[in-house]
Amino acid sequence: MILDFALKAEATTRKIPITLETMSFAAGAVFDTSHLPSDLEVRAYFTADDKESDIGKETFLNEKKYWYDFSLAVPVNTSDDLRYSSTGGGFTVNKIEKTNVWALVNLGLPRDLKKTHVQYVPVFGYGIPITGQPLKHHMFVATVGLNKANVFAGLRLDRKQFIHDFSKPIAGDNTFQVWRTHLTYGINFPVSTIVDALKKKAK
Repeated sequence: MILDFALKAEATTRKIPITLETMSFAAGAVFDTSHLPSDLEVRAYFTADDKESDIGKETFLNEKKYWYDFSLAVPVNTSDDLRYSSTGGGFTVNKIEKTNVWALVNLGLPRDLKKTHVQYVPVFGYGIPITGQPLKHHMFVATVGLNKANVFAGLRLDRKQFIHDFSKPIAGDNTFQVWRTHLTYGINFPVSTIVDALKKKAK
């Protein structure tokens, strides 16, 4: 490097050479990890007079886009179950309304599950309740909204028991089961959203 300046007194120009030394301001290298972290934090720092100082850091998402994920769904509408009981020598039918939490597997276009974004393209979901008799209840829905919490709508398929003749014992050929479909809708929470909420609550 050469500095070029004029001296007014002598009206001449002089060049003073200055030698510059090469110095690494920040450097990186390729490294291997024994595990695959979901987030990768990169830091830059420099050392002067045996003192280390941070320049800055940046966190990068180190996950691919997924075409599937898991969630817990809460229907807003209730379901009806029929219970038969014997009273006074006869039978009565009790209608029971209940709301269950359903476990869903969601399948759709590959998407980022980490950062919050709007899920415009509907995602297909299939689920069963986590209580009761799950194999007698199935849910087929489509979900839209935020990937952290969205809404769903679709059909429920329930296997229900009915009686041919209440004057006869509820057994054998006097009972039969039929699959019935119902409209269902509600709120869907991915498992990652629930885990993050539990972590914040634990702190």
